[in-house]
Amino acid sequence: MNKMKHVYIILLSILFMNNNIVSMENQDYMEIEQDSQLLSLPAELMTAIINETVIQPVKETINKWNNIFQEPEKINLQSIALVSQQFKNVLNAALKSPSLKNYLNQLVKDLKLKRFDELFENLKHQSIEQYKGLSTEDLNKNLFNILKERETSKEDFKVAVKLILAGADGNTKNDYCYTALMIASKKGYKEIVQILIKSDADLDTRDGAGLTVLILASIGGHKDIVKILLQAGADVNAKDNNGYTALMFGSGNGHKEIVELLIKTGANVNAKTTYGNTALMLASEKGRKEIVEILFQAGADINAKTAYGFTALMMASIEGRKEIVEILLQAGADLNAKNNNGETALMITSKKGHKEIVEMLIKAGSK
Repeated sequence: MNKMKHVYIILLSILFMNNNIVSMENQDYMEIEQDSQLLSLPAELMTAIINETVIQPVKETINKWNNIFQEPEKINLQSIALVSQQFKNVLNAALKSPSLKNYLNQLVKDLKLKRFDELFENLKHQSIEQYKGLSTEDLNKNLFNILKERETSKEDFKVAVKLILAGADGNTKNDYCYTALMIASKKGYKEIVQILIKSDADLDTRDGAGLTVLILASIGGHKDIVKILLQAGADVNAKDNNGYTALMFGSGNGHKEIVELLIKTGANVNAKTTYGNTALMLASEKGRKEIVEILFQAGADINAKTAYGFTALMMASIEGRKEIVEILLQAGADLNAKNNNGETALMITSKKGHKEIVEMLIKAGSK
């Protein structure tokens, strides 16, 4: 007879019993309509079943990962083949629990990290053996020759990584003042970036323009690499020679997820460039609607001025960004703020001939 019952999410107990990953403070419950015979199974038996059908397949999948230069196979717990449809229903229902998903994600993350460390050590040993006949000077020279090429392929980078693991200076710079980590971050080579960070590559090194690895990854829109660099300790508020931060580049280039990630990590939304530009101004000027909203919600100063007295509203108006102007007006932008020439947004926009924006500004009360 079927009836509603509370079912402990036994998977949670397995995660901390077998993998020592987490301690469970509050047990998670969910109601699942299932056969009472299935629910009456001893906890030990259910634990053994889930261990065989869920935990072991996850471990086996990750242990099959043998190429550190490639992402491991994706794990889809929903696709696990089970003979019992009743048990599959229980498993699928359990997998909808947010807390269980978090625990499983942590399990997969820890197993991947453990496997990555193993693959890293294997590659390091192989690299040392492969280049044991070369001096440090020769290793550095070979690395420089790879980095100096304008178009460095991923295959070239694999050789560069091996040279570094064999003893070459991982912070060697090419003629453009780029290190291997900087180029990999710029190009979006996620696995290479992870290996280089593990090899103690300098996260704060800069090119001739003052660009850091984090800024380069943000410019390129490489969200995963930005996340890796932040987790490794990259300075989220580092500025280039003109005062631009990773957040500013991400905002101006329209990389929404990167902007959210940088803000979450502590990026200063009101940081200014040498000439007083902010992330909000850059996003407004480029018409990045979603990013303007994100920055405003994060506390961006809507009436900040550049060294020349321009505000975000003025910049959006000049470029004819109607949607942005509307957002800024609703957010309380100062209609009558003046630049260093004594001009308001209305005056500037009138010169540009943006009729609709002129009408919006007048309707909002601009004089």
